[in-house]
Amino acid sequence: MKISNADCRVFTYKDGLLSSFGHDLELKVTRFTIEEKDGVVEARFSPDSFEVVNATGGAVPLLARDRASIPETIEKDILKRKEIFFRSTKISDEEIRGTLTIVGRSREIVCKHQIDGARHTASARIHQPDFGVTPYRAMLGALRLKPDIDVKVSFDTGT
Repeated sequence: MKISNADCRVFTYKDGLLSSFGHDLELKVTRFTIEEKDGVVEARFSPDSFEVVNATGGAVPLLARDRASIPETIEKDILKRKEIFFRSTKISDEEIRGTLTIVGRSREIVCKHQIDGARHTASARIHQPDFGVTPYRAMLGALRLKPDIDVKVSFDTGT
């Protein structure tokens, strides 16, 4: 199956005593591949390709220097410069099951699967500690991200 017009978004949510100063983030992954062969989908996401698309909440708007530093923090501190990898084990019209690997730790996940013509959307809530990832923290943990993030990948299939 030919994959085209793909988009990957990651949503993070603020938490902690000082959460009113933080921002909920929408991040775009700008470099990734999705391939399908013999009914198996494999996707690879580059750890250095996150971009802040939207920041909501917070006592003040997200500064340009913060927008620039967030992708660097994700790449170096959170993902340890390791590629994210997904391989499906079962695909149906309602869900996609597979193995997700983040920072070298693999876990089975189930993604909600929606189909609209040639457009496919897979979405999942990922619990970062399941993959050995400590959610981002600042100010001695008074400002942090919730351990659960939402991921949404959409793409067109050439039919």
